[in-house]
Amino acid sequence: MERIKKNLYFIILGLIFILAFILRFKTYLFARLLWHDETALAMSVLTRNIFGFFQPLEAEQKAPVIFMMLNKIVSCFGVNEICLKFISFMSSLASVVVFIFCPREFLKVNLVLLLPIFCLR
Repeated sequence: MERIKKNLYFIILGLIFILAFILRFKTYLFARLLWHDETALAMSVLTRNIFGFFQPLEAEQKAPVIFMMLNKIVSCFGVNEICLKFISFMSSLASVVVFIFCPREFLKVNLVLLLPIFCLR
């Protein structure tokens, strides 16, 4: 009986992970146009060099320096929405993986662990 519960837990966990991946991938590929703040951030990425990200950004924008540098590197592959949102997309996938494995340290009951993971999206 314990083995069935453990297998069921991993099946549900896998389905949640697949659902989170599909929803993020769908949003990444078929998403809306860039919003104003995303456009202003994209302009900062395109107009500055890598060392310019240590200076304050225009239009009251705030972003981590490493995020901006990674976006600058990815923008070498093209200037379009797919390239500009790539780092955010990969970060969201990494957050799903971290969110699955991190609560295991704090929550011991597998069924309780599924609730925060499912609330992730």
